[in-house]
Formats: sequence, structure tokens, C-alpha cells
Amino acid sequence: MYFRYVFGHYIAYLFALVGNFTRNFDPSVSYTIFETVLLVLVVIMALAKLIIMIVRGILDPIVYPPSDEDKQQLLGEKFHVYKI
Repeated sequence: MYFRYVFGHYIAYLFALVGNFTRNFDPSVSYTIFETVLLVLVVIMALAKLIIMIVRGILDPIVYPPSDEDKQQLLGEKFHVYKI
């Protein structure tokens, strides 16, 4: 549930692949084509993760139980009477 918003590894993959792609691009070498395919896959997966995060955040947000301070703000002086 709490790993829903983890996005950091996609950023690392993108930086690594783009850096390697810009420095070592040679279309005649086979690993460059494989690297390009990996870069496209990472971009597609990162966009899919971003869309899924937004949709889940709207449809099923993570709701944390209210703390005593929140309850006291809402109820004011009556909070001490109702506290169990």
C-alpha cells in the first residue's frame, strides 16, 4: 500500500540509459539497438506507472486514521469528554 508512490527507480533507469545512449550511440553495434529498446520500455513503464499513480490517487486514496490532535481541532473542548 505504501509503495504505491515509489517512482525513484524509473528515474535512475532513465538517467543511466540516456547517459549511455548519448555517449555510446552507434547504430551498427547490436547492443545499441537493445539499449534503445530498453530505453523505450522504461519510458513506457514510467508513463504507465505515473498514470496508474494518478488514477489510484483519485479513485482509492490512502486514508490515514486521524490523530488525537486532528480530533481535538474538530471537536474542541468536547474532545476530552469523548476520549476513551
